[in-house]
Amino acid sequence: PLPYDGIHLINRAALITYLRQLLQGDAERAPFEYVGSEQRIGEDLRITSQGTPLTVRLGGIIDRIDRRDGITRIVDYKTGGKEEGCSSLDDLFGRSAKNRKKYVFQAFYYSWLMSRKHPDARISPALLYTSRTAHTDYDPTLKYGKEPVTDFRAACFDDFDKQMTALIAEIFDSDKPYTQNPHIEACRYCDFCPICGRKPAK
Repeated sequence: PLPYDGIHLINRAALITYLRQLLQGDAERAPFEYVGSEQRIGEDLRITSQGTPLTVRLGGIIDRIDRRDGITRIVDYKTGGKEEGCSSLDDLFGRSAKNRKKYVFQAFYYSWLMSRKHPDARISPALLYTSRTAHTDYDPTLKYGKEPVTDFRAACFDDFDKQMTALIAEIFDSDKPYTQNPHIEACRYCDFCPICGRKPAK
């Protein structure tokens, strides 16, 4: 049998609270169509690297998809964080960024894949922080610049597509070596520190 002690009771109470808040938020947003959770998505990206055409399979697992008023919302759940969008795509693709917005990148990446698969759909990326669901005015829709993204294709699809394609092509280019982020603190929680030999201060 699994051990069951005080910390499990605390975790259980917190989980129940978050679930009630999420359900309350859904009730206030209703009516909407719940499309699904843990949805796998995959798309082929055709690139040219060193003069050689390649087809790269990209994909991921989307936490949640729902739809209302003709807008398909791509939701990525997070337990905590402060990212609410980005001012430009440099915040996502910039090599020298000290605090690259990886959560926003993930949500935009899923929206990009969905936009490629469903070019006529209005895709809206969202980061839903469970710790903030108790606020009645909370809106998880991500912003690009100062505007909420309710149509990813219209907002930034073309630029994101170009930068993502260039990035993948560079990864496959053996003439371009990998380089470390100049800001060592950006590597603090990276799983690959043992590979590149970095040891950020704890």
